[in-house]
Amino acid sequence: MNSYNQFPARPEGFDYDAALAELLEKIRRKKKAKTLLAHFTEEAARLNSIVEDRFKEYEVEQEEADAMKSATLTLLLYSIMGLKEEKLQKEESEALAAKAEDESAKAELDHVLARQVELRAEIRSLGNCERDYEEMVAEKKAWLMAKEVTVNAEVEALEAEKAAIIRGSKDLKEAMESGRYALKVAESVEDALHTLYTFQ
Repeated sequence: MNSYNQFPARPEGFDYDAALAELLEKIRRKKKAKTLLAHFTEEAARLNSIVEDRFKEYEVEQEEADAMKSATLTLLLYSIMGLKEEKLQKEESEALAAKAEDESAKAELDHVLARQVELRAEIRSLGNCERDYEEMVAEKKAWLMAKEVTVNAEVEALEAEKAAIIRGSKDLKEAMESGRYALKVAESVEDALHTLYTFQ
């Protein structure tokens, strides 16, 4: 069993219940942060895959748009058909759309990575609150036992004081009774002497 003296000194009136409630709240926050961190870790992996895929799509679309601009024969054909500007615009629009999707996925990934950093920092700031809680519980138990021992000692001291008072009262009563008896004996002797002198 832990001795109360082995724990840190606490100020008078230290509220163990409030301290334990605060540690429980830290434990709750830490569990929540860990759950969210696991979620965002999975989300980061998913988004990273999406970013890579969308970047590849953007590269393909951009290459097609660039090829359309540089392919003179193809441009000539589309030009004859009156579709040159429409085809170029379509390829460039597809490239821009792919680029926008890629940037959107990157922004989402950056947000998730930032949340991971925040959650890891929060978890570090909460420290080993689970161990602190267990130690505080043990300390409170030791404090309660020490308090009980102190109360028991005080009760025993009061009982001893009470017994001493009762014993003193009894001794006084016996002394008073002895005094009264001695007084009666003295009075009887005095009466006997008085009677004796009266008859002489």
